[in-house]
Amino acid sequence: MLFDIDLKPQEHLAAIDDNDGRLLYGDIVSLREQLSVILPPRELVFCLCENKVESLAGFLALYDCEDVCLLLNAAIDVELLDRLISTYSPSYFWMPESMDIKYDVVYSYNGYILAKTGNIAPPMNPDLSMLMTTSGTTGSPKLVRYKYGNIESNARNVANVFGWTANERGII
Repeated sequence: MLFDIDLKPQEHLAAIDDNDGRLLYGDIVSLREQLSVILPPRELVFCLCENKVESLAGFLALYDCEDVCLLLNAAIDVELLDRLISTYSPSYFWMPESMDIKYDVVYSYNGYILAKTGNIAPPMNPDLSMLMTTSGTTGSPKLVRYKYGNIESNARNVANVFGWTANERGII
């Protein structure tokens, strides 16, 4: 798994969010196992994220299932989201269940859902691991593409530069 999550003590804390939501390494491994049964690999999943551990858990589990996630703010402008859906045809959404987007719910986890859109995702390059929007504010649907190994390598380099240890916790 990414960052060797499956090799960490499963009862140890992986993350805490600003609402004191807590995520154990075992929670991520368990979610990955459950999603791998439901979701075929290489699907395009729009992850509508909030600052909650459930957003992180979903992303990490989906990443490890070899699905391609586009990370988006759950408070995204509806018109921009509609343009992104029209342009990229995601097969699934990982999102807060409180969102007013109507698709077939295939899995539920602590206030988040995996919803199937009925779209057939375009073929994914086997090296593509995730997508993120650019920092521009033009509303352009252009995306930054990450290949496998980039995220972990960058994170390890940042941790080395700042001298972070396994006792540090990232901000969610």
